[in-house]
Amino acid sequence: MVELINRKYGADLIGSKLYLSALTISGEKKTVDLFLEVNTSEGEKQPFENNSEIYFSADSSEALVKRIKVPPLEGLESEKIALFELQTFLLDESERYYKETYKLDHRPEFLAVAYSREKIDSKMNLLRNFLPNPKGFKHRALALYEGFKHFCRNEGGEMICLADFGREGITLCFVENGQPVATDFLRIQDTREEWDSELPSDILIDLTAILKYQSSLLFQAGFSVPLSTIVISGNKSGEELVLQIQKNTRIKAVLPKMKNELFAPELAGKAHKFLVSIGLTVAN
Repeated sequence: MVELINRKYGADLIGSKLYLSALTISGEKKTVDLFLEVNTSEGEKQPFENNSEIYFSADSSEALVKRIKVPPLEGLESEKIALFELQTFLLDESERYYKETYKLDHRPEFLAVAYSREKIDSKMNLLRNFLPNPKGFKHRALALYEGFKHFCRNEGGEMICLADFGREGITLCFVENGQPVATDFLRIQDTREEWDSELPSDILIDLTAILKYQSSLLFQAGFSVPLSTIVISGNKSGEELVLQIQKNTRIKAVLPKMKNELFAPELAGKAHKFLVSIGLTVAN
């Protein structure tokens, strides 16, 4: 047998910073063995292997996420119905969007995502200045979910919130029994001075309000389990932020517990800062 080794890269663009993760696949073994921050303003193209696959993130300004109920109808594919329902929320023709769906197990519902084709194509052209031709993309909140699902140990109860903190905003993904059920994003104005280890008080108030609002919407939609844990990741994440979030929201907050055996030894300790780009390496 000839064993082929290939690599998958996740590219998460935040402002002028590109956060890269690499997953090396050798037979049955998978190892995350690279984290890299690239300053795109310097315009340096990165070297990649010929057989590498690259996936990038799409943020909330480039996509719409809707949870859609689809009653079982004999002879009709539920995913097609979900995509049809998604189209009713869009203002433009269907051809102007890329679309994907997540089926929620044990519920007649989908998370449906519509990506602006114009914005995604523009971003892809920008990324080609630094990367080979990307193979695909995923909503940032759903890439965060994939990173948690595949590379972290499950904890926190039936309903948790994944919260990824960066300079420009906070990406949220609500997960019930291991499935993504809602997403949100809290933008931090670009004009704000760089914050270090603690979140500014006004943003903290807005975050607490969003958590309560989304929890209320989920309860109204039939998700009766209360939010028990906030799992904090991102390039701004750390123990000080965990303590601040827990104190002010009165909800248990933790850093993700990484599956260290899936990482090169020198990378496991900072993997929580690259959770979105890690999740992109297992995008499908």
